Amino acid sequence: MSSPLRKLPLRTGSGWKEVPPRETPWKIAWEGGGSLHFSDTTFRKIISGGPSGSVEAPLAYDPDSHRVFRYYCPSLAPRERENGLLSINPDTGAREMTFPLHPLRMMPWMLQKVPGRPLLMSLVVTDTSRPERPGIVLQHQLGLFHLSEKKSLFRNLPAGCQHPVAASPASDRLLFHGPDGYQLLNLKGHRQLLLSDSVWGNGRGGAAFHPSRQTFAIGGPHLALYDPNQRQRQELCSGGAFPAWTPEGQSLFYATSSSDLRLYHLETGAQEEIVSIPANRHPELKKARSVEISPDGRYFALPITRRSPYHSETVRPDQPLWSEHQTLLIGDRENRELWQHPGPVDYCSWTGISK
Repeated sequence: MSSPLRKLPLRTGSGWKEVPPRETPWKIAWEGGGSLHFSDTTFRKIISGGPSGSVEAPLAYDPDSHRVFRYYCPSLAPRERENGLLSINPDTGAREMTFPLHPLRMMPWMLQKVPGRPLLMSLVVTDTSRPERPGIVLQHQLGLFHLSEKKSLFRNLPAGCQHPVAASPASDRLLFHGPDGYQLLNLKGHRQLLLSDSVWGNGRGGAAFHPSRQTFAIGGPHLALYDPNQRQRQELCSGGAFPAWTPEGQSLFYATSSSDLRLYHLETGAQEEIVSIPANRHPELKKARSVEISPDGRYFALPITRRSPYHSETVRPDQPLWSEHQTLLIGDRENRELWQHPGPVDYCSWTGISK
């Protein structure tokens, strides 16, 4: 029997404190180390959801069917054996392939439930390369999957829409990044706006749509707001990435690396530190994610990562050069409390009421 993983040392911001795992009304799903997991927020009983597959992809929860969805293929080549959208019962871990895909298709980076409708929305990438033509040719489409009728629809995206950065199906908005910069689309795949200025960054810092206004935030060299009605950019702070709005739309969660979380208050301009890893000498953004906020708006969850290099004299050619220690962090906004469950974690999602 393996020993439990050690918690990461955390430095909490003013007014915040770390506590033992607490019970909340909600359950949480996460994936890491190649596996899916489900639990309440005490982590006393963790249910296995099986392997997560070889392609990086997020989780989506449907409260109507009480199922978690995730793209799955055992390996990138070949994908003939099993390739498609999994439906998983978070109470038991039972899973089924609910939307099989053609072997040349996959669904990386984006998967969301459309609120109030039995639809899942995803990026679908199809390999359209041909032996008679040089190079790899990938077609990017928006996939819509009807959960009750088991039908799917693929809509073409404008050229240059390579990486999804933010999605708000409730407000009919998608934000992609590619060689032309940022492109704002609707769910029909029609371009509404192009932000091509290099001041916005390389598309790797995340973005977030305001919950009730047209304004959206983009992370990068600066955390900045953009109002498409006024065509106006407003810089908030330097180095802010992976923003997420609080439900009331008055503050923004953001990170400066995979090892911290901060809050920017728009009314005052104050920058509040929530948590960080002390003495983290090698910060990076590779493992950073936007926070996931619970349905009642009170709790948040995200992975926190500490990265450090192995000593050059001890590393063998077949070993990685860096070690990564991770934890799943849960926060209570009302009581300003934080707790953690150590172990690998890439994505997490709230999955309904805890029984």
